Amino acid sequence: MTDRRAPLDTTILIAVGWCIVITAGVLITQSEILTGGRDCTDAPSWCVTTEMVFTIGLTWGAPLWLGLMVVSSLVAIPMSRVVASAFWAGTLSTLLAGAASLLVMAAAFG
Repeated sequence: MTDRRAPLDTTILIAVGWCIVITAGVLITQSEILTGGRDCTDAPSWCVTTEMVFTIGLTWGAPLWLGLMVVSSLVAIPMSRVVASAFWAGTLSTLLAGAASLLVMAAAFG
């Protein structure tokens, strides 16, 4: 009988990699860096510039991002025992951690 477990270290690296990719995608799209950024010269005081998006995103998003990475790493441990592929185990652990994070935020912020 062969051992069909995914390597734990590779599974965790893939899970953390997905967290980084998702965070980078959110920061790039929300900052509008690809379209030249936001211009607030003639806008009211509630206009949020590109620099402010990065500051707010890193200040408020860093604890959420670190929490997602920790939960993904913890979920990757049992997933690596169940799923034979490290890629799928890491991807599924990130998806499950993201769903759990969304449920916790929905419960907390109502």
